[in-house]
Amino acid sequence: MPVMLGKDDQMTHEFLYWEFPEYQGQQAVRMGKWKSVRKDIKKGNMKMELYNLDLDPVESTDIANDHADIMQTIGEIMKREHEQAQIERFRMAELGDQ
Repeated sequence: MPVMLGKDDQMTHEFLYWEFPEYQGQQAVRMGKWKSVRKDIKKGNMKMELYNLDLDPVESTDIANDHADIMQTIGEIMKREHEQAQIERFRMAELGDQ
């Protein structure tokens, strides 16, 4: 039987990770109320932004400097979950891709 969105039997995840090679490369992690994004990776930007989506759902105030512990955890997730793309044009050398 398929799992329906919004139903109680849906599996809970510790985090959601995604990356997008277009728009100069992006990575993001959603972990509970926290969302961290890294933009313009292909331009050498490795700075991660952090937002508390409960208090700032439009992501207007970067609070990364106030939450070193969360940033460390999310940084580890980004490093661990990244896999080199099979298609060369989608690779991001800044993330260690060859």
